[in-house]
Amino acid sequence: MSGRIKFFREREQANETRQFLNTRGIKTYTRERTPSTVYATEIDTTLVSSGPSTSVTFTVDTVPPATPVISAPGATVVTSTFTISGTAELGSTVYVYANSTAGALLGTAITSGVGTWALVLSSYVNGPYTFAATTHDKASNISGATSRYR
Repeated sequence: MSGRIKFFREREQANETRQFLNTRGIKTYTRERTPSTVYATEIDTTLVSSGPSTSVTFTVDTVPPATPVISAPGATVVTSTFTISGTAELGSTVYVYANSTAGALLGTAITSGVGTWALVLSSYVNGPYTFAATTHDKASNISGATSRYR
């Protein structure tokens, strides 16, 4: 069965009508722009239009988050277990690495509602250590890496 489908954005037609093929129940289409809320109606080959579909709301996010900040621990830690912490975009996940982002992943931390994060690291022996971090937002965009934190 062939037909046409129209897409609407917030009660206005958002895209030109596109032809689609209904093959085994799968409908495909091409859209020219990305509205934030859409719904669709279908017009069959006899020009009978369906009612509107349930609307769908989404956000397009292609912007990477800002580079996270590592603010702790201080320059000297007197225990083998300590917390590395800082700030990053709200709701993002911070990835902490040994030395640089090419180093071993030490763990991840989810930022709080105020943009702070913390990760407990343990089993460290005496000596200097450096860390780096990146932030991954909800859309899987990845920030630049922090400078190595010592």
